[in-house]
Amino acid sequence: MGYLFSTIAVALWAFNFIIAVIANNQISAIELSFYRWLVALIILIPWIIKLIPKIDIVISNWKYIVIPAVFGVSIFNTALYMAAHYTSSFNLSLIGISAPILVIIINRFVFRAHYSKALWVGVLTATVGVLMLISKGDLYALIGLNFSMGDLLMLISALSWGVYTVTLEHKQPTIFSQIEYLALIVVFGFLLLIPAFYWQVSSHGYSRYSSEVGLMVLYLGVFPSVVSFYSWNKSIEIIGATRTGATYYLIPIFVFIYSSLLLEEEITYVALLSFLLIFSGLLTIHFTRDTLQRNGL
Repeated sequence: MGYLFSTIAVALWAFNFIIAVIANNQISAIELSFYRWLVALIILIPWIIKLIPKIDIVISNWKYIVIPAVFGVSIFNTALYMAAHYTSSFNLSLIGISAPILVIIINRFVFRAHYSKALWVGVLTATVGVLMLISKGDLYALIGLNFSMGDLLMLISALSWGVYTVTLEHKQPTIFSQIEYLALIVVFGFLLLIPAFYWQVSSHGYSRYSSEVGLMVLYLGVFPSVVSFYSWNKSIEIIGATRTGATYYLIPIFVFIYSSLLLEEEITYVALLSFLLIFSGLLTIHFTRDTLQRNGL
């Protein structure tokens, strides 16, 4: 069931990468992120109201609400949308796959997790599969890549996602339900976006909004924000951060499938081999045992 939740999350997030590229000439990254989380905030108002009597508990757990709010809401998607202004979708996908590896690294060095060699084999196998899919089988094309400010922003986005995922595994207050915790994260993350939004519109003015932008914001607010985040958080609760994080490798597959359906791109033998490698890597990670010391920060 945990994998079902995380697969739902990444299937919906795959459109997030596509929208990031489509929207980069129509709306600023900060505005897109701000309106997206505004929609999510409106949806979550019923649970926010129910949390008012628990304000003392919220305050006592503020640290483990603010940390995922900063990294999962304020930084993660904003950095992704900003990166789309400077780099290609190819580079976005390439650097985005570092997120599962960063989850493992953070778990290893901060929370003293111990992983077997088999797990690293699974990570390597899935990574090679994704690289093959992105490069369309021409792995030599990766050597000549030129990296830019957008790539650095995408790396910040991936690192933020790693911090968010690991924090939820180890530090999520159990007194809140998953939907309540999500509501709190969204509230604090949205509040942190307000100064950036104010600076954006006061310095550069509002973007020229259109019905297409409105539909993108609505989709982002409902599905990648509320549905995906809830599903991802639930998956971490069930199967842990490492195995949940590994399903992030599926995003390029969903992007490829959507492109094939919408743009009639051909599914090649290279793509099928890439799928096989990614799924083989995920299965290896799933059946690998890891130990974790709970005395982390």
